[in-house]
Amino acid sequence: SVRTVSGIRGQIKKAVKAGQGKEGKEWREGSIRCTFEDKILMSDIVFLRAWTKVDIP
Repeated sequence: SVRTVSGIRGQIKKAVKAGQGKEGKEWREGSIRCTFEDKILMSDIVFLRAWTKVDIP
């Protein structure tokens, strides 16, 4: 689930391949494309909540 600090919810569309993207932008490994319910600002902070399994020693 993706959410901004201002509370705008979104979801992940797809992962982006690392390398050169459109308009000369450089995509790094781990980049994703998202859609949001409303327009977000460049100053918005976006949180991606993810869970992973951790083994307890």
